[in-house]
Amino acid sequence: MEVANTVLPIILSILGSILLIILIIFSVRLLSTLKKIDLLIDNINNKASQLDNLFSIVDATSNKLSYFSSKVIDGIIVVLEKIFSRRKDDESE
Repeated sequence: MEVANTVLPIILSILGSILLIILIIFSVRLLSTLKKIDLLIDNINNKASQLDNLFSIVDATSNKLSYFSSKVIDGIIVVLEKIFSRRKDDESE
């Protein structure tokens, strides 16, 4: 019994020390992995902002083309209304 009282605390201390060393090693590796993940996220954010700029350019171009096409269509409608209103005026006389 005396042997168990002296040996078990020593074994537990050794196992605790080993566990502490393993946890420290895992913590260092985890920090290294987190740094890599942080760099990856920064890279993704940078690329996403570049895509946002590209999409804003495409959006602005689309808006200008839409404005231009609506003006052209409005012009065509005005010309057609003038043509048909003249015909109606000529027929009513």
